[in-house]
Amino acid sequence: MTQFLQIFKRKYAIIIIFLISFLAVFSLEPIPSMLYGYHQILTSSSVLLSDYLYIGGLAATLFNVLVTIILNILILKWLKVEFTG
Repeated sequence: MTQFLQIFKRKYAIIIIFLISFLAVFSLEPIPSMLYGYHQILTSSSVLLSDYLYIGGLAATLFNVLVTIILNILILKWLKVEFTG
C-alpha cells in the first residue's frame, strides 16, 4: 500500500499543486484585470531586471510564472526527459 501511495504522489503531486495555484491566482484579482496585466507583461520590453509585479500586478505575475513552468514541464515530457532533483 505504501508503494502505491509513493507512486501516486510522484505522479500527481505536481498536477495537484498547479491546480491549487491556478485557483489561488484567479481568486486574487478579477479575471479581466489579471489578463490585462498578463498582456502588459507579455508586451513590455523585458530587459534583464524587469519588475513584473510593477508591470502587471501580483496575479498576472503569478499567472506568468505558472504558465512558464507548465510549458517547461510539457516540453520536458515531450522530449521524454526524466525529472530528477
